[in-house]
Amino acid sequence: MRRVMGTIVQFLPRNVNAVCIQWRDASDEYTTHVRIRITNVTNKIAAFAVRCANLIYIDLDHSDITDTAVTALAIHCTKLAAIDLVGCLGITDIAVTALATNCTKLTALNLNHCGTLTDKGVVALATYCTKLTNLGLEGCTKLTDEAVIALATHCAGLSEVCFGCCTELTDKTVVAFANHCANLSNVRFGSCTKLTDEAVVALATHCVGLSEVCFSCCAELTDKAVVALANHCRNLTQVNFSLCTKLTDKAVVALATHCDHLSTVDFGCCRELTDRAIVALSKGCFKLSRVVFDHCAITDDGVCTLADERKATLSSIDLRGCEGLTDKTVAELCKWCTNLKVANLFDCGLSCNVLENLRDYTARVTARESTA
Repeated sequence: MRRVMGTIVQFLPRNVNAVCIQWRDASDEYTTHVRIRITNVTNKIAAFAVRCANLIYIDLDHSDITDTAVTALAIHCTKLAAIDLVGCLGITDIAVTALATNCTKLTALNLNHCGTLTDKGVVALATYCTKLTNLGLEGCTKLTDEAVIALATHCAGLSEVCFGCCTELTDKTVVAFANHCANLSNVRFGSCTKLTDEAVVALATHCVGLSEVCFSCCAELTDKAVVALANHCRNLTQVNFSLCTKLTDKAVVALATHCDHLSTVDFGCCRELTDRAIVALSKGCFKLSRVVFDHCAITDDGVCTLADERKATLSSIDLRGCEGLTDKTVAELCKWCTNLKVANLFDCGLSCNVLENLRDYTARVTARESTA
C-alpha cells in the first residue's frame, strides 16, 4: 500500500503532505528534489532528512543552516547527488566532511561564499566524492593550492569549477586541472590575482573543450594567455577578462579570428583596447549578443561597425566611460539594433536627451519581447 501511495504522490501537488500523516510520509519518502526557503532551518532539517531518504537534490542557498543540520542531512540522505549551499555562512569543514564521507554519489556541490571553509573540508571532498562534475568554491579565501590540487587529481570528471576570489591559488592549481580534468568546459578564476600566462596556456592546451572562462581581475595576464585560448579552444562562447589591463587588441583579434561562436565578451577596463578589437569581434563572431568594453579607447567608428554587423543579435552593450563616443553612437544603436535591451553609456559625455532616447528605445524593445 505504501508503495502505491508513493507512486500516486509523484503526480499530485506538493501540498498533498498536509492531508494526513500517512500522505505526508509517503510524499516525503518519494521526494527527490527540494528547494527549502524557511527560517530556523537547522531546527527542522533533521526530521525532514529522516523522512526523505531518497532525496537526490536539495537547494538551501543563503539559509541559516549549520553544521549540525547538514550532518543530519548527510547521514540520512546518502543518495544526494546535488546540493546548493551558496552563502550558508553557518557551515564549516565539519559539514563538508560529513557530506563527503556520507554522500559519495555527489556530482554537483555549490559552496560559493561559504567563507569559513579550509583545505580540510576540500581534501575530504577530493578523497570521497570522486564523481564530482560541478563544484563551486568562490569566495572561499582560505583555500590553498594543496587542497585544490587534490581535487583536480582525484576528481577527473570535473566539467565546471568556480574558484573566484580564492586569492591564495597559484598557477600550480590551474596546471593541475589542465593535466587531470580534460573535460572542463566552464572555469571561473576571477580575482585569483596570482595567476599568470602559464596557467591559462596550460588550460588552453589540455582542455580544448572549454566554452566559458572567467579570469577577470587577473592583472598579470597578457596577450599570450588569450591567444593560447583562441588557438586551442575554438568552441568558446563566453569570456571575461575585465580588468586584465595588460591585454591589447592582439588578444581580442585572435579570439574573433578563431572563436566565431562567442556570444558574450567582457573586456571592461582593458584600457589598451581600441576600435580594432570591437570591429574584429563584430565581423568574426556572428552570435555576439553581450559586449562589455567600458572604459576602453572605443570611438563611434567601432560602435557603428558593431551596430551594423551584429544588428540582429546584439542585446546588451556596456560602454561606460568610453570618452571617445558621441551622440552618433546612440543614433546608430537605435537605428540598427532591433533586439537591444540593455545599453549603458553613462560617463561618455553624451547629452541627456540622447541618453533618454536610448533608455526609451531599450525599454520598448524589452516590452515588445515580453508580450511576444
